[in-house]
Amino acid sequence: MKNTAKARYLASGYTSGRREKLIFHSRGCWYASRLKRPARAYISRNDALQDGVRPCLRCKP
Repeated sequence: MKNTAKARYLASGYTSGRREKLIFHSRGCWYASRLKRPARAYISRNDALQDGVRPCLRCKP
């Protein structure tokens, strides 16, 4: 995981069936504030999208 201090986006994970799915949130998102430990951290939105992580539908980063 990259340095979370500089990261603008945080990813949370959940499992659906046998696959883990990741969603990334902006730092100000309500869901991101409830994360105990983010699964991954990203500096740019494009980095998260290229990694196959989908954006949060609530904060729409």
